[in-house]
Amino acid sequence: MSCAFNLAHYRELLDAAEAGGYRCAFFDREPAPGDLFLRHDVDMSLDAALAMAELEAERGVAATYFLMTR
Repeated sequence: MSCAFNLAHYRELLDAAEAGGYRCAFFDREPAPGDLFLRHDVDMSLDAALAMAELEAERGVAATYFLMTR
């Protein structure tokens, strides 16, 4: 699988993670086997981050977004 940085490829990655038995987790507890931590640094585009978040929400996927506020 080559990496195209677009939503279609991100969807493929989420499919592969689900097929591999991974589950989304947050940073509020110790990781367990099979935990997947999805974190996104939003440096350039809030619109792109929103599109990713909407895709994740459609799939019931949880992620953490980091925004720089300077």
